[in-house]
Amino acid sequence: MPSWPPSVFTFADAPLASVYAPAAASVVYVGVVLCLNWYMQSVRKGIGVEGPVMRFVQAAHNLVLCLGSLVMMVGTIVELVNRWRTESPDAGALGKSTFMFCERPGMVASGALYFWSYVYYLSKYYELLDTVLQLLKGRAPPHFFLHVYHHSVVIF
Repeated sequence: MPSWPPSVFTFADAPLASVYAPAAASVVYVGVVLCLNWYMQSVRKGIGVEGPVMRFVQAAHNLVLCLGSLVMMVGTIVELVNRWRTESPDAGALGKSTFMFCERPGMVASGALYFWSYVYYLSKYYELLDTVLQLLKGRAPPHFFLHVYHHSVVIF
């Protein structure tokens, strides 16, 4: 389990940090999406799930995505500023910012800034629901192949 507070976070100890997690999730995602697409088109003849419950689920999903993005953005900005402050004071403003583009060799992925990177990584798993919800509406997303490809590889 990841450590708490985020300042002691270590990516190597976090759940889903292994390459097997995104590989398994991608395979399951593609399988579920292809089966659901076939079911919605062949069995339900493109008639989607409708009603107030589905609208609520879609709205709640979008709200979670929006609020999650806001929280991740604020958390990342706060930690970028904190990290910038702790960088070598004699490096100057530009030199203190180099960590944003390239870490020092041998740097261990740990600390609050990496915690927010990890939260972003976890959000990609949640975003896999986008396709499922779209298919349940009775229509595949535009550019279906590209959509599925994007979601299946972005978690890597």
